[in-house]
Amino acid sequence: MASIYEEKHVLFCDILGFSQAVLCQEVDPAKFLMTFGHLQAAVKEANRTIDLDQVSQESGVQYDYIVTPRAEHFSDCIVISTPATNVDAIWLCHAAAEIQNMLVRRGFLSRGAICTGLLHHADMSIFGPAFVTAVQREKETSRPRIAVSPETLACFRVAKNAQDAEISSIREQQLLTSDQSGSVWIDPFHHLKFFANSDRPPPHQHITADIAAWSKVLKQGLRSSDHHVFEKYLWMSEQYNAKLAQPGSWIQSIEIPSISMNSGS
Repeated sequence: MASIYEEKHVLFCDILGFSQAVLCQEVDPAKFLMTFGHLQAAVKEANRTIDLDQVSQESGVQYDYIVTPRAEHFSDCIVISTPATNVDAIWLCHAAAEIQNMLVRRGFLSRGAICTGLLHHADMSIFGPAFVTAVQREKETSRPRIAVSPETLACFRVAKNAQDAEISSIREQQLLTSDQSGSVWIDPFHHLKFFANSDRPPPHQHITADIAAWSKVLKQGLRSSDHHVFEKYLWMSEQYNAKLAQPGSWIQSIEIPSISMNSGS
């Protein structure tokens, strides 16, 4: 049994409301095939072979690592696994943030968990303690976020030297966020928050498009008559306002309706 498993990081991500949207024929299947195609393209790019003698054109330093993820998608779930290394932990957290934004552009919030442990992930087959734990933690987090386990966070912070430690610290500040309870999760606004302090939109069209997508999805969700759905969008709207809608920012805050308006639902 031990020979089947490998030590892996694994992301389990649930697309919230996707199954119901499929039943109601509210989604364009072709668009989601394109979306999952982009996911597989990212995995393929990460897996491209790097010659160990190759030198980075930017730093002049010889490459000493390669990220080797595997990805699956089925119904309303996305699963990605990588070897349990520091570099792979950072890559997977970044990939999780990109997936959240990719899904918002399709009209959906998502919820998930990244865990580290024993896993078997091969063609048409994925199982193991790490996968079971990721599924359980995805459900326990309840809110529309991707939780990061303590084991994965510890691996994220592993460093061979001071330079690696500095890089890990910078990436943690960019990609992860937490609360007073000690819960850690992916910051889906990692690439947007750096543009929030300006009073004018940036020249980058993809930034304004991503902000518009988040705003549209959250405003729609806050109109839900289902109290449990409303709570999810309320929580994410509060996160959006706190991280992006700074005083004087070009990014407008999401108007939060009174909770009493939904309390009877």
